[in-house]
Amino acid sequence: MTNVDARNFQRVASFDAVRSFCLRSLTSMTTITKALNVVLAQVSSRASRARRRSLALGMSATVALSTLGVAIAAPANSAPSDQASSTLKVQFFASGFGGLKKPDDVAVLGTDLFVAYQNGVGATGGAASGTGTTTSTIVEYAGKSVKAQWVVTGKCDGLGADAATGQIIASVNEDGNSSLYTIDVASGVVTHFTYNVDPASSAIGGGGTDAISVVNGKILISASAPNSATAPAVFSVALDASTKIATLTPFFSDNASATGPNGAVTLALTDPDSNAVVPSSSPLYAGDFALNSQGDSQMIFASNPASATPTLSVLTLGTQIDDFTWATSTEGSLILTDNSANTIYQITGDFTPGTVFVDTASDSGVPGIVGTLNLATGQVTPLLVGFTNPHGLIFVPSSR
Repeated sequence: MTNVDARNFQRVASFDAVRSFCLRSLTSMTTITKALNVVLAQVSSRASRARRRSLALGMSATVALSTLGVAIAAPANSAPSDQASSTLKVQFFASGFGGLKKPDDVAVLGTDLFVAYQNGVGATGGAASGTGTTTSTIVEYAGKSVKAQWVVTGKCDGLGADAATGQIIASVNEDGNSSLYTIDVASGVVTHFTYNVDPASSAIGGGGTDAISVVNGKILISASAPNSATAPAVFSVALDASTKIATLTPFFSDNASATGPNGAVTLALTDPDSNAVVPSSSPLYAGDFALNSQGDSQMIFASNPASATPTLSVLTLGTQIDDFTWATSTEGSLILTDNSANTIYQITGDFTPGTVFVDTASDSGVPGIVGTLNLATGQVTPLLVGFTNPHGLIFVPSSR
């Protein structure tokens, strides 16, 4: 029921009360009819004004977003918890507890959800303001219940899952002083790996490491905050459990050659961020590795990611997105972390496999939305608005 519907419902209730009073108190049918007509006219007039106000608000929102190159769905002006678009509904899933705050990246392993709480730690591992903490907490949820949690030193900005090994992989400190952790979920053992070379060194020209995907056993990790135009955009990572060294190998660079909509281009990436493996249900780029370069409003697709020399394609997006995910089933839910609101949302409804969902952070040109992405045009269509600072986004089939 929309806000206008709710008001009309209340007025109809008032109408019923007037009719009941008239029936009890008046004997003239003419007088009763006149009284009822007056109430009906008031209801109609007020509802009409409310609809006009609602339409005006929706048109204003449409104009504002359209000027930023974003397609507009039906207006949605309520709080996120009240939002619905088509069959989608936003529900509260969880929030920080026991001092945990700033939920960020998410991953799914088996039937459980894993969420990284950054706890206010700085992007290079500096102590959180107010608390002085220098650690992030990774929480495992079975349904909505907390099943386990682990502490890692640094700001966890990247989280991935390796189904073959049963491990969660976490990267910390996306702007510098980066390293990597693995969590063996079955045993609970946490292993800290240092990189064979500092991503921020002059030899690499990067800054830190960020999002993580695993493709047929190959770990790919975003090379974030580059300080050189020729820095790697993505690393492949080989883990040595005996030495606890993670060896980084550039997968492709920020200035790599790619194919754009009008032919060959040279990339100029400045902000490699979230990444994912494109599922088979996707109408385009199935099986590719996808990288979001957030500040550049671009998505890079690497075909044949198992090879050492992938073929790249670039798609320009309607606005900067923070994270993205594909629906892989008709039934399931989206899990969204709102970093600044310290809240995790569950978005339920009927889904079309292959649909790409995206979110936008508070620093995006169109902030605080969840929408869909057209892989052919780069068009972003908002579905849900009113979030504070969305970060992590993942689709979870209902079979989990």
